[in-house]
Amino acid sequence: MKGTAPLSLVLLALTTTAHAQILACDVGPLAKTYGGATWNVYACRDGHSVALITPQDSKAFPFYFFVHSQGRGKGHHLFGQGTGDKAVAQAVAAELQALTTRDLERLSAEVRTGRHERALR
Repeated sequence: MKGTAPLSLVLLALTTTAHAQILACDVGPLAKTYGGATWNVYACRDGHSVALITPQDSKAFPFYFFVHSQGRGKGHHLFGQGTGDKAVAQAVAAELQALTTRDLERLSAEVRTGRHERALR
């Protein structure tokens, strides 16, 4: 089947020292290029975390990343998983790891405000 079904909701469990919480990343997607591959970016409801998922025609398909910001000055956690092109995934991981909390907030805001190109399915 050409393309992938729209992703309407991504729920990710985050562990904290006190408890586990569910974070919804269901705003978007926004088509962006990282590591030379196209990614659909979803904003999470915390306002600064994002999920990146490859469309089917991406060089990195199938792969996803989740970038969870710990807040200003506290850094962020990067998690990725998939079986797509490992070189592309490593390049993307390096780009995402270099983002600041402010960069993540800007990306999340860009997705939430709808100022973006049409996402690929």
